[in-house]
This record gives sequence, structure tokens and C-alpha cells, in this order.
Amino acid sequence: MTPIGPPSALPEPPTSWLAPAVLSALCCFPLTGVAALYFAAQVDVRWSLGDRRGAVLSARRARSWTIISFVLWVIMLVVMVGTGRAGRLLNSGVL
Repeated sequence: MTPIGPPSALPEPPTSWLAPAVLSALCCFPLTGVAALYFAAQVDVRWSLGDRRGAVLSARRARSWTIISFVLWVIMLVVMVGTGRAGRLLNSGVL
């Protein structure tokens, strides 16, 4: 006889932040974006190996590096626009 009741609640894996990490590596600040990619790639692997704590830790680190990458990109953009450097790069054809 099978028990009647709600199915057992299995914990869901944490969000890997892989897509935002790829975008931050390609579009924002590559050095920190690569670190975000490294940790984002570990989330699913650790979860499938049963290392739940390691998966959650890697997801948090991936999120942190992704946010750091975006913030550094915004700071760099503000500095470039504020100093007029962005206009010179656009005129010269670099951007």
C-alpha cells in the first residue's frame, strides 16, 4: 500500500547565476566576470554530487562576483563619460 499525502519536498538547487555571469564576463568587467563564471559553473556540479552547502556557497560567490562586475562597469562608464574620454573613443572609432 502506498502512503497517501503530499509528496516529499525535495530541496531545489540554488540559482547558478550562469547567464548573468556570462553577460558580466562578456559585456561588463571581464576580470571579475571570469571569477563569476568559475563559481557559477560549480553550482550544478556540487549539487549533483550531494554537496549542498558547497553549491549554495558557490551560488553566493557567483552572485557576488556578478554584482561586483556590474558595479565596476558602471563606475568605469561614469568616469569615462565624466572625463570626456568616452566621446574621444567614440570619435576615434574604438567604441
